[in-house]
Amino acid sequence: MLEEDIMDIKGSEEQKISVCREALSDFKIHVARNYVSNTYLKDVENRLTEHLLRIEKKLDNTGKKR
Repeated sequence: MLEEDIMDIKGSEEQKISVCREALSDFKIHVARNYVSNTYLKDVENRLTEHLLRIEKKLDNTGKKR
């Protein structure tokens, strides 16, 4: 009797955890779709690329001085 009650409680808790994980997953997808625009991502990508190119140029120039 006690063991059955424990198993029922355990199953119920596992189900609640599963529902919470699914809700969190759905929320993450919602945030990814609605809060980050493609334009913003492209702008960040361009800025990072430009910065990396400047770093690369500086490293190339430093190597030529030796």
